[in-house]
Amino acid sequence: RKGNRTAENLQRRMAEQKAKLPKPSELKPYPRKLAMEYEHDGDQVCVNSVCVDPSGRWLATAADDGVVRVFEVATTRCVRKWVLPASEKRERKVTSISWCPNGKDVLVAVRGHQIFALPILMAGSQSSSGQVLINQSLALLAGKETNPKAKWSKTQVKENLKGGAHDSVCIDLGKKASQCSWHHKGDYFATVCPSGNNMAVLVHQLSKCATQTPFNKSKGNKIVSCEFHPSKPVLFVASENHVRAFHLVKQELVAKLVSGSGSIISMAVHPLGDNIIVGTTAERVEWFDLDLSGKAYKVIRNHSNTVQDVAFHGHYPLFASASDDGQVHIFHGMVYNDFETNPLIVPVKILKNAHHVT
Repeated sequence: RKGNRTAENLQRRMAEQKAKLPKPSELKPYPRKLAMEYEHDGDQVCVNSVCVDPSGRWLATAADDGVVRVFEVATTRCVRKWVLPASEKRERKVTSISWCPNGKDVLVAVRGHQIFALPILMAGSQSSSGQVLINQSLALLAGKETNPKAKWSKTQVKENLKGGAHDSVCIDLGKKASQCSWHHKGDYFATVCPSGNNMAVLVHQLSKCATQTPFNKSKGNKIVSCEFHPSKPVLFVASENHVRAFHLVKQELVAKLVSGSGSIISMAVHPLGDNIIVGTTAERVEWFDLDLSGKAYKVIRNHSNTVQDVAFHGHYPLFASASDDGQVHIFHGMVYNDFETNPLIVPVKILKNAHHVT
């Protein structure tokens, strides 16, 4: 009887909480239906990463065929097709891309053990802001001592649509990288090498062609992702079981978040920087509030397979999760400025029957 009463009380509390949530129709706008399709050459091309530039006009994709494509968001027209140069290890798969956040047309692409900084939107013979930045960086390489942590070099990247080849920066890490992310000022970016031990996370400065290791010792767990804080000198590093926040100036650990179940696969940081979501192999999305505790504030169990990626919207109070079950779940996630009100999380839409999420 006691067990039955406990179950009844739990169901009643859940029904009361559900009744307090606003209706999805009251939380528009949010994605509701298929609007655009960005087609790639060939039926067997697998897209591993997508990234939208800060203006929202361009969409870049990274694929298994070793090509970085840039599409115009409004028209789905492919405007650039960058073919990365051949690798000594015959690696073609581009696994991650990230657009420079300060308005310069530079895109960082990860392929195997190499990182490429590409000047994406060059128009004819006129150099774009991205090409100017890369040329300034390449000028520093002449006579510069070899960095023991990473090998910086100049390379030529071919553009198939407009024709010609353009100078770009290539960084050889010596270890296979899986992910990259920019600092909000647009000069530093971080890369993740899961098998790199104490060099699993490297921070690169494009303007000085320099690479540094923020951590001298390995924490023992496999690193899967890292992100910079949107406004503070803090680096979030996600391992399979934890997310740690390191203050880069004070050189100290400021927060440690513990995942409740499964291994962490992906991580996203809220635009304000005080909330984090992670996707796990246990089919869950976990929301962490840094102002509350090191445990998840909210655990979302809507998927039926591994959650491969999570992301926050840059302007609207929205976040999404993509899973191997072929579904993308859209949530309303409102974060309030006062410390007394907890974040409001409401599921608003499920995009079904898409495809295998990579």
